[in-house]
Amino acid sequence: MNYDAGRPTVDGGYTRPTLPDDLVAREVAVIANHLHCNAIRITGDSVSRIATVAQYAAGHGMVVWLSPSLGNATPEQHLNQLEQVAVIAHELRGENAQAVVVAGCELSVFTKGIIQGASVRERMALLADPNYWTAPGAAEAGADAMHRFEAHLASGEGRALIVLRANNLCGCTLGTG
Repeated sequence: MNYDAGRPTVDGGYTRPTLPDDLVAREVAVIANHLHCNAIRITGDSVSRIATVAQYAAGHGMVVWLSPSLGNATPEQHLNQLEQVAVIAHELRGENAQAVVVAGCELSVFTKGIIQGASVRERMALLADPNYWTAPGAAEAGADAMHRFEAHLASGEGRALIVLRANNLCGCTLGTG
């Protein structure tokens, strides 16, 4: 089950302007007890909100998937948030909860600098344009984007993977194609 802890929308709004603890407690209880879910993926742009939802979910014995999501983030902002969420996952595991960190979702769209476009909307429009995929040089542009993506995850001396691996939160490697 995916739980939206709040994040910006493409049109400039916000999915959950407020998220009081009593609402989180009720919603997580329904997910665990009435829908009988044993795992929850928590998405959002606020580390504190992700942590709050994670605590309630862990209290119900659910496997917690922490999925930070910053819209139109710089690579540095994404990696900083990823480090903060890795700490939360590590703390949950110290309390005998099962926790996993989702390092990203559609990072090429939601992170600046991997593909062309100043905003999420511009990058989504580019990817939806068939001419982008068939234009001369499209294969080279795709390879360049993959290299920028790999550099993004490995920046800061590979700190994203170092943090995740140090906390036994990730068994992944970066492929270089």
